[in-house]
Amino acid sequence: MVATKKTLGLVFCSIFLILISISFASSGFFDWFDKITGKATQPTQLNISVANNAPLITNIQISTTNALASGVLTSVNVNFTAYDADGSANLNTFGKINFTKTGEAVRSNATCVQLNKFGTNYANYTCWVNMWYFDINGAWNIAAEINDTSNSIGLNTTHTFSVDSNTAFNTVGSVTFAEINPGEINTTSAASNNYIQLNNTGNDDINAAGIDLNATDLVGEQNANYAIYAGNFSISNSTGSSIECSGGTSVLMNSSQYTLINATLVNTNLSRGNFSLNNGVTAQEQLYPCLRLAGSEIMGQYYSTSNKGSWTVRIQ
Repeated sequence: MVATKKTLGLVFCSIFLILISISFASSGFFDWFDKITGKATQPTQLNISVANNAPLITNIQISTTNALASGVLTSVNVNFTAYDADGSANLNTFGKINFTKTGEAVRSNATCVQLNKFGTNYANYTCWVNMWYFDINGAWNIAAEINDTSNSIGLNTTHTFSVDSNTAFNTVGSVTFAEINPGEINTTSAASNNYIQLNNTGNDDINAAGIDLNATDLVGEQNANYAIYAGNFSISNSTGSSIECSGGTSVLMNSSQYTLINATLVNTNLSRGNFSLNNGVTAQEQLYPCLRLAGSEIMGQYYSTSNKGSWTVRIQ
C-alpha cells in the first residue's frame, strides 16, 4: 500500500514521543531540561583562612631599685603592656619574664598576672622576679613574653636593667676553750665545730688582702686585773693536728709573731655564692683559733671578750 502524507506524519510523531519517553526514563525531567538549556548547577564548598596576628609587647617598666639586699632574696617588680591586633580578649591571662646574664643562672617568673585591659587591643601585666644576693653586678637582659589563644608568641628583648655591686658579709658562731692551766701552750678550741664562720652575703668576691681581724684581750670576769692577751692567739682556716697553732702557711695572719691584733687574714676565700648551702666552702670561710700561750701569771677564773668587746672582722 502506498503511504499517504498523513500516515507519515503520524509515524514521525510516534517516534518522537518514544524518544522523549526514553529520555525521561534515564533521567529526571529537570536534569534533562538543564541539559537542554545549559543551566546545570552543582554545590560548592568555600573555606577561607584568616591569618592570626601575633601579639606584641610595647612597653616594659621595672622597679627603680638596683641594689640587692645582703644575704636574702630581692623581689624585683616588672610591668609590661601587650598589644593584640585581634583584640585583647585574644591574649592569655599570664605572661612571662626572664632576667638573663652570660654565666649567670636565669631568674624568671612564668605567672605574670594580667592586671587590666584597656582600649580594644591592650592589656597590662605585672609580676615579681626573685634575684639572689649573689647575682653578679652589671647589666641584665629582660625578656618579656606573652602568648595568645592561638599560641602565637609576642617577645620583647630590647630592655636591660643594672644591678649594683654589693660587698657584704657576716660572721656566725662563738668559740669556747676547755679549762686551761697557766703556762699551757698550743690549746685549740673545745670542739671541732668551735669556729668563727664568715659568710659572703653580697655579690662581690672578697679576697684575702681585704679581710682584717681585730682581736681583743680576754679579760677576767671576776678579776679584771688579769687577762689572756690577744697577741697570744693564732688562727687558721684549717683544723686538726693543732695546725692552727703551728705558725705554718695555714695560719692566717701577716705578723711574724702570728698574733691576731689587727692581723690581715691571708689564704682566705670568700668568693660570692650561695652560702646557705652551708658546706664550709661556697661563699664561706671557717676560722679556727689557737691559744698559743696562757700566761703563767693568770689566775683561775673565766676570761671573755665581754670587757673589751668581741673580735671583729673587717673588709677593706
